[in-house]
Parts: sequence; structure tokens; C-alpha cells
Amino acid sequence: ISLGRYTDAYDALTRAHNLLPSHAITQIATVLLSLGKLYHRQGRLDESLAYHKRAYHMASRTQELELIGQVLVNLGKVEVEQGNFAEALRRYDEALRIYRSLRLVSEQANTLAQIGIIQLTTLNYGKAYEYFSDADYLNTTVGYANALVQGYRAFTLIMLGRQTQGKGLLLDAMESVPRDIDMQHRLQLTHIAGSVILEDFAQARDQALSFVQLDGVNPIIRTRAYLWLGLASHH
Repeated sequence: ISLGRYTDAYDALTRAHNLLPSHAITQIATVLLSLGKLYHRQGRLDESLAYHKRAYHMASRTQELELIGQVLVNLGKVEVEQGNFAEALRRYDEALRIYRSLRLVSEQANTLAQIGIIQLTTLNYGKAYEYFSDADYLNTTVGYANALVQGYRAFTLIMLGRQTQGKGLLLDAMESVPRDIDMQHRLQLTHIAGSVILEDFAQARDQALSFVQLDGVNPIIRTRAYLWLGLASHH
């Protein structure tokens, strides 16, 4: 899934699901969660939501808190794409409570970043910056740098009028290419959006034009790139 090899991922997960006995609840929940992630990456939100809800039902039976937290966060991601922000926030808050009780730092950081995305989407740039900064700080405490979180943090700075600082941080983030294909695409989209806001329209147009022609891009992300391509071309 992280490599964008979705057909291979589907085949492997289907085989895994068929091999598992009915009493292997934890493993079945993990496979269902992975199928939900797979469909989310492909922009197939209804199918993704269905698999995530099944995964949540199975995970709840295991009482394995870390697995429940993982399902909650990924379920929230799908609900954000569907515009169900209040429901997604409820999921994230519950996951955050679980991760804090288990002292899982990276997972806390990821959840805070997801809340930041909601704040960014609803134009609460100050709050978004706080959440992304907290997530970035937590990542540094465990020696991990998340380029996408740094990119989002930089973009919120740009939107808050701190353009020089934001642009510098965004360029720094772009130097660290995430291994995960979806994260790469989202970081590239953030850079395109930042270029439009900074009124570097020619660069944004060229980047967006190349981006929308890439293979294997989540259609939701591709659509957003077309929006920024249109704005850059207009200007």
C-alpha cells in the first residue's frame, strides 16, 4: 500500500483474509483495516468506510487498545474526506486518549496532525499551526521527522502571513521525500498550494500540470491539484 502497488496489496490481503480462521479476530481486524486503507488511497470512500467500520467492530471485540486507536484514526481520515468533521474529531479525541494512556508518542503525533488537517480545512489557521507544531515536536522527541507534517506546518505559516518563514520551512520539507507514495503526493500538493498563495503562479502551474499527469494518484488529491492548477493558470 505504501508503495502504491494497490493491485498487489489487494491480492495479498484477500489471500490473508481467506487463510485466517474465524477465531483470529485480531488478525482479521488488521486485514480489514488494511483493506480500508487501500480503498481510501484509491479515493473509494464508501468502500473504505465500510471496511473501517467492520475493522472497528472486530477490534472492539479484542480490547486491544493500540489496534482500536489505529482503526479510529484511519476511520477519521475517511470521515474528513467526506466532510464529517465533528465525527472525525470525536474519533481522533478517543484515539488520542488511548495513545496517551499507552504512552505511544508517534501515534499521538500522527493523531494531532490529523486534527490539524481538520483545522486547516476549516480555515482555522492559528489552531492548525498549533496542532502541527505539537505533532512536529512530539516526533522530534523520538528522533523522527515527518516531512508531510512539516509541510502542513509551513503552509499554515504562509496562510498566517508569515510567508518568508513558511516558504523556507516548506522548501526544507520538500527536501525530505517520504517513502510513502500517498505522503509524497500530499506533500507535493501542499507545495503547489503554497506556490499559488505566494503568487509564484508560473511555478505552481508547471508543478500542478506535471502532478495531474502522474499515474496512481488518489483521484481526490488529483482533483485538488486541478483546482490549484486552475487558480495558477487564471492568474
